[in-house]
Amino acid sequence: MYGAILLAAGASTRMGSPKALVKVGTEPAIARACRQLASLGVHEIAVVVGAHAEAIRPAAPAPARVVVNAEWQRGRTGSVKVGLRALPDASAFLVWPIDHPCVSDAALEALVAQVGGIRVPTFQGRRGHPTAFAGPLRNEVLRLEDDQPLHDVLHARPGRVVEVPVDDPGVLLNVDTPDDLKKLETFLRGSRHARPLA
Repeated sequence: MYGAILLAAGASTRMGSPKALVKVGTEPAIARACRQLASLGVHEIAVVVGAHAEAIRPAAPAPARVVVNAEWQRGRTGSVKVGLRALPDASAFLVWPIDHPCVSDAALEALVAQVGGIRVPTFQGRRGHPTAFAGPLRNEVLRLEDDQPLHDVLHARPGRVVEVPVDDPGVLLNVDTPDDLKKLETFLRGSRHARPLA
């Protein structure tokens, strides 16, 4: 059974408002991501919130479970661990930071379908998000310190990382600031190959 962890616990200081509630088309980013995952058959979804828990909670639709990381300030990996503990039966899991809100259905499907210990989407040779992990890596992730980069798991044994080329610049599109929002709007309006953030 596939699970997914949506990371939405940060303070969104540079944005000035919760990134999980940024509109992607007509819906908040968190609602869009949950809908996409459910449409792929991923029904075990943990939305990890922290700084803006009460604002984000109503925007996360079923079947997602909203879980709170009370110590979100200690680091993003701490939120990944909180999400993993909320998905005890997942045989594989996606880790999706909500500041990458424009991942296509096709890219998600490619990640879920591909086999390998760790699957990372790439667009034009650059790695993006979300990242898919095989279930046996669960304990390795849980052993990380809260402030330790999740990349440490990827770098520990590079041979188990499978790059999954996708025709989707959205896997690179990171939305952290109001200026990024303008780029997001351009991306949504224009060509599906609009240039992502550098």
